[in-house]
Amino acid sequence: MTIRTYAVDGIGSDPMLWLYTADDVLITYNDDWYGLQSNIQVNLQAGSYRIRAGVCCRSEEHTSELQSRET
Repeated sequence: MTIRTYAVDGIGSDPMLWLYTADDVLITYNDDWYGLQSNIQVNLQAGSYRIRAGVCCRSEEHTSELQSRET
């Protein structure tokens, strides 16, 4: 699975990404993978996960639930 942020022309951003298990155990995180953009690439077993996206060096953040299924 790949989770990535993208830059938008004219809008400055410095996002960070975190990936957690359904039990809130941190699996991995990333900041500044390509310039200021973030990227997580990981193989996951089927299950539920939580993605946290935030802005580096500020407290703004959003979380989303993620379902992974075997294919």
